[in-house]
Amino acid sequence: MGELRRLLAREEQAASIPDGVPVGLLASALSEMKQTPVHATAGGFILHEELGRGGMGCVFRGVRVCAGARQEAAIKILRPELRHGAAIERFLIERRMLARLEHPGIARLLDAGETADGTPFVAMELIRGQPLLEYCAQKRLGITERIGVFRQLVAAVMHAHRALVVHRDIKPSNVMVDADGRVRLLDFGIAKGLVEEGDSTITANRYFTPAYAAPEQLTGGPITVACDVYSLGALLYELLCGSPPFRMAGMRAADIERLILATPPRPMEQAFVATQAQGTPQISAENRRQWRRTLRGELESIVQCALRKEPDARYATAAALDEDLQKWLEKRPVSAAGAQWHYRVRKFIRRNIAITSAAATVIASTGIALVLVVQQGVVANRERDRAREALRALGDAFVAADPTGLSGGEVSARSILDAASRRISAHVARRPEVYAELAAEVGSVQLALGVVDADDTSMAQALQWAEGEEGQEALAWRLSLLRARRLVAQHAFDQADAALIELERKRPTDALVRLTRGKYWMARSEPSAAIPFLTDVVAAFPDDVTQVDRVDAQWQLAEAQRLGGNPAAALGTLDALSTQLARVVDSRHGTVLLTRLRRVDALLDLGRVDEATAQAQTLSVQIESTFGRKSSVTALTYSTLALALVRAGRYRESIEPYRSAATAYAESLGSNHVTTARSYFNLALMQNYVDPYNPESATGYRRAIASASVARDPSDPLVTFFRIEYAKSLLKRGEKSAAREVLLPENVVPDLDSAGPDIAAAYREQLALSFGSLVCPPAPSARSANAPVTQADRAASLTCAADLPKVDPS
Repeated sequence: MGELRRLLAREEQAASIPDGVPVGLLASALSEMKQTPVHATAGGFILHEELGRGGMGCVFRGVRVCAGARQEAAIKILRPELRHGAAIERFLIERRMLARLEHPGIARLLDAGETADGTPFVAMELIRGQPLLEYCAQKRLGITERIGVFRQLVAAVMHAHRALVVHRDIKPSNVMVDADGRVRLLDFGIAKGLVEEGDSTITANRYFTPAYAAPEQLTGGPITVACDVYSLGALLYELLCGSPPFRMAGMRAADIERLILATPPRPMEQAFVATQAQGTPQISAENRRQWRRTLRGELESIVQCALRKEPDARYATAAALDEDLQKWLEKRPVSAAGAQWHYRVRKFIRRNIAITSAAATVIASTGIALVLVVQQGVVANRERDRAREALRALGDAFVAADPTGLSGGEVSARSILDAASRRISAHVARRPEVYAELAAEVGSVQLALGVVDADDTSMAQALQWAEGEEGQEALAWRLSLLRARRLVAQHAFDQADAALIELERKRPTDALVRLTRGKYWMARSEPSAAIPFLTDVVAAFPDDVTQVDRVDAQWQLAEAQRLGGNPAAALGTLDALSTQLARVVDSRHGTVLLTRLRRVDALLDLGRVDEATAQAQTLSVQIESTFGRKSSVTALTYSTLALALVRAGRYRESIEPYRSAATAYAESLGSNHVTTARSYFNLALMQNYVDPYNPESATGYRRAIASASVARDPSDPLVTFFRIEYAKSLLKRGEKSAAREVLLPENVVPDLDSAGPDIAAAYREQLALSFGSLVCPPAPSARSANAPVTQADRAASLTCAADLPKVDPS
């Protein structure tokens, strides 16, 4: 990772560096090369004007007369400051590679040798024409025509690869189109042999152009044909939508590193629209609409396949890329589209290891069924078709969640699950058995992610079908248990209790039913009632920590012990689990990290704040590395770290982890999830505590209220609590009018009856402080039917209803 930072030591000047100047040179890329005088000679060529310069050499137009024939060439001479052993060897390697490349799409080697002072040079065919991008723009070529031109370049690269040469610096300035319309690939100055040249190019300086360089070139990874495939993808991206995959001008090294190594480029359609909006459109409005439509779908899949971060996930060869482009032109199915959702499934699971066990159930259960059916033939053709249909539905869900495969860099778990819910509805009448199984799988993953506010119609329909279908008792039981768990997570306590009573009647000793009952009591903030159930569950499961539900039960038991006032017991439960896990999994395993994270809460409750803070800081790095930045687990870790810092009195330091937690929750759960709303609130509360006049805190409070209002209801006690705290901050600044608007927005009446006495009292107190003297309204019979109800009347009715003493703010 430090490689790019070193190479981009001059990133502050990046915006002014012209295209083509390699990164990481010790000497300035803009230095004048006065050491090579015009009209010097090289191999009989008289050197004239400079044509350009690159990482290793300067190129001049050369002219010589041989046997009465005048010949022009591009003469490349090694830069004076690079005339040392390693650079000379690199230059000689280039000459040897050029000598074995003979293709109409590659500029030919005409001569090679040394100048009078011993400096190596090569004489190349002088290509007179236009850069590829400029040529296509001037000719106003359409997408199909551009791809046809681009395939000429791919053919040249394929020839180089067959000659065991990787170009490594394919970019717009190295691709010209001559007067006859032929594409010509230039500058093999940093090319690498796939065999005999070995590692000779891995020196102190790695020359490349970051905007078109493959991620492995930045990190010093193996150089293979995949590097050129990536660069071809980057060039094709720019050729089709008008801008490179990444714009880096003015960016700092760390940001460029993160961009290239971790962030997918935005969809080509979006890039095309942005490019057209930034300048004078080169395409008519009607053609722009058609252009945008063409960039979607299979063509997007082709380019994204070439641009994948992992070399082995790209096209295996330039020929494979060319084959897909030909298929696209012929309107035949392309291989990239078929592989796209499989690739995104793998990426999704890798980014969301926190839910791997649940997500893997969705993918693997149908995938394994398919393997068993197709490879082993253990069930009938009907079952085989059913498994295939299930797998196809899930694959479609991943694609439908984000047709471009990008979603601004990351497709969220929520979007995939929402798409899955929509997709499986197609099976309800035609294949109800597939529908029911998929509904159960998607519901399980939704629950694992905490996505409990989604429409549960599909699961209800699946349960109804399974209960009435002979031979589906196991599926009906699973759906019933899933419904009860979902109701617990939704805090729909009356319905959850009724559902659990029915399950307990059927299977009173079932471990998963008792685990759900324990969670029910935890959700009702009654940990002492939960402990007996959770203790039974831990004992009921075999001593096997690979059983996900057993680990969950131990986590829940530790939390019940901690919240029940016995953090020492909680620490003991977690340490015992850690010992068991150490026997079977690596210390970096997600389950181990999550157990250690729960330990931090127990340490805080025991007053071991410094120890807890140190562990939380270490875990924040390890968990983000394991689960990814856009993960609810990473969000929880940052939230825990922030809490530890608050307990340590390091309030200002806690703001950044609170901010990171809010961002991660929003990106993993959605901005309108109740947990996200709480994270917005925590951030705002701490910002206001550190600086009561910080405008960011007001933004955070409003965002928390809006988010919770969608996740729950505008009158929900949680929203009321957020309004109370925001109003307090406004009143401290003397903003009574603003506080009144926060406490009593139009068309919202807080549900104080279910808010609890503390929240209700605090709300009424803030109302009184905001409005000053309040007069209790007359009885309805005494009020004129036409009398308007003012905001003060609403406040007074809420305050007077509690029969509390009025607050005199004076």
